[in-house]
Amino acid sequence: MISSSSFSSRRSAPRWSLLSLSRRFAWVLLVAAAFLPGASAGTITGTVSATQGNVPGATVSLTRASIGAVSELPSDNSADYSGYYTYLDIPSTSGNMFSAINAGVPVDNIGGVFYSSFQNYWAGRFRFYLSSDDGSKLYVNDILVVNNDGLHGSLEAYGDIDLNGVENGGGSHNIRVEFFESGGAGALSIAFEKYTGSRPFSRRLFGGDVYFSGAGSTANNYYASGWSSYLYNIPTSSLSAGTGSGGAYSFSSISLKQPVTLTPSYPGGTFSPASRSVSGSGPHNFTLTSSPPTISDIADRAMSEDGSASVTFTVADFQTSAGSLAVGVTSSNPALIPAGNVTLSGTTGSRSAQIVPLPNQSGTATLTFTVTDAENKTASDSFVVTVNAVNDAPVAGLLTSLQLDGTSQYVQAPAGVWFGATFSVEGWVYPRSHKNYARMFDFGNGTANNNVLGALSEGTTGKPFFAIYQNGAAQQFTSSQALPLNTWTHLAFTRDAAGVGHIYMNGVETGSATFWAPLNVSRSQNYIGRSNWSADGYADASFADLRIWSSARTSQEIAANRSVSVSPKTLDLMLNYRFNEGSGNLVTDLAASSANPDQGGAQNGALPNGGTFFSAGVVPANSIQFSLASNQKVVVPNFGAQLSDYPITVEFWQKIDAQVSQATFFLQNSSGSIINAHVPWSDGKVYWDFGNQDPNGGRLSYTPPVSPVGQWTHWALVSDFGSFHMKIYS
Repeated sequence: MISSSSFSSRRSAPRWSLLSLSRRFAWVLLVAAAFLPGASAGTITGTVSATQGNVPGATVSLTRASIGAVSELPSDNSADYSGYYTYLDIPSTSGNMFSAINAGVPVDNIGGVFYSSFQNYWAGRFRFYLSSDDGSKLYVNDILVVNNDGLHGSLEAYGDIDLNGVENGGGSHNIRVEFFESGGAGALSIAFEKYTGSRPFSRRLFGGDVYFSGAGSTANNYYASGWSSYLYNIPTSSLSAGTGSGGAYSFSSISLKQPVTLTPSYPGGTFSPASRSVSGSGPHNFTLTSSPPTISDIADRAMSEDGSASVTFTVADFQTSAGSLAVGVTSSNPALIPAGNVTLSGTTGSRSAQIVPLPNQSGTATLTFTVTDAENKTASDSFVVTVNAVNDAPVAGLLTSLQLDGTSQYVQAPAGVWFGATFSVEGWVYPRSHKNYARMFDFGNGTANNNVLGALSEGTTGKPFFAIYQNGAAQQFTSSQALPLNTWTHLAFTRDAAGVGHIYMNGVETGSATFWAPLNVSRSQNYIGRSNWSADGYADASFADLRIWSSARTSQEIAANRSVSVSPKTLDLMLNYRFNEGSGNLVTDLAASSANPDQGGAQNGALPNGGTFFSAGVVPANSIQFSLASNQKVVVPNFGAQLSDYPITVEFWQKIDAQVSQATFFLQNSSGSIINAHVPWSDGKVYWDFGNQDPNGGRLSYTPPVSPVGQWTHWALVSDFGSFHMKIYS
């Protein structure tokens, strides 16, 4: 049975009384200040650092093994609960031992210090009984009388002590019990008896705030007060604290008796020391000696076909300087974006990448950027790049071309200075293999002699290569992207007024570098498709519409004009080989000298070992050729079910060899309604029929002012009977 008085919250002061025993004497009970609990909780601090600075984002864990002795009670700290018990007689329970005082006290991992007093008139030997689950100790006047410590079930121990009484100058005694309950059931009970000396008494519970008499007396020879209690939570699981931006950590109000163990952690990291057993507030510091690098998250990207995208990201490491971190790239779809088409930049923690897909390709690729530190530890981030298809117009500019055999054939251009501080060389190329350092052009005076050159391949990598020699010294750089084989690609090399060289593929920059200007010297060994170095390969490629300019063409100018023929009188056009000769060993320059005072007249080229010209009859890239005699056509199954009633637009590029009485296209939907177009009919007119799509039987005709026979023409046919209009665009 537990008897109790009122309970107060944390830090309640002990309750002491002035007691009168009889008319003959009175005692005042005094309690030493040393008996009272400590006034403040512990604080533990420290910093986690590394070679490159303090470490944010680390975790420091604070642990202590489960309590096993009353000496480990955190009684130096302020009590978590306090109260007053008349008796301490708590039977074994698996619930809250102290529920009579406070329902909030935890079931397990609780401990306490209990204070009481005893007054006696007669001296003698006293026996104290202490029963507990788990450990406990009982002190009288700070002398250990009963030791029932340790982890155990309900167990009783006892001890004896001789105490003076008032009769021999004593009689006032302080009692202290220390107790803890770790887990499972808990119990606590204190009793005592006097069995020698005057006025003995038999075993009874200690406490009660009562006077009582011994044997052979009716006088109140003894007084036992109740118990002031101070209870402490005992954390057994680890506490943890994270480090902030300055690498500092802190534990406040630690309700554990020290020493405690501090253990730092960081993903993939090791520390010196690995842990510390500490007492006191610190600082207790740790060094992160090894850890993987970090890379920021990169968001997914989208771009259009033949476009490019740039990304920025950050890299860091606590042991390796940012400038010494290496970044690599892998691609899940090298047919769309090879790893070599990703150009990485930056030598600090801030990095960037330029992403260029292969020409005329669309789809998705997952790019993975991996950063590696000096310990060869890595971190990666992956993101998805989506390349959206673009409905390209057919390239009508490649109507004529020159094919070189890759063995001995090349074009010899006339001698001249050719290049100033700004210039551009551009043209269409169709490589069939990547010959070793095969050239698009190489203008110079022999090997390493004031050469200005643009190679189709650095070695056999397929990556275009740009170099300028001043006498025998060179500056050079390489494209991040390789030229695809067996595909027409527009390739351009430029040097701008800011002194920067550029490589463009289909109008998209794939490489750049600071570049010195060519020297103002005459060059006599000027080749298309051949190198000035005898060990290099000849171009196994076809060329079309090659141009040299005295200005630096921008990416916008290159992209806008790569698929159209430019006027021979265009300003700054120094040379234009269209390779439309058809046969022979002469290549005609179509640039007009009257508009270019520096051009110096037509710069016709020669084919010392021949070459093969392809005329306009050859089907250009990105187009299809039909034979009327063979009734050739494209059939799209079930397309009629997809055909909308209105509005509708049909657009296409077309080149015809003759005007015939045939439909250019014929579309029919599921209801049988038809639309068709004759572009043109045999009478030279263009007819756009909406048939019975339009209840009024819509038809629109148009007579082109110039016959479309023999030339590429873009057509767009529009009809919307909802708004009552039909249009033909040319």
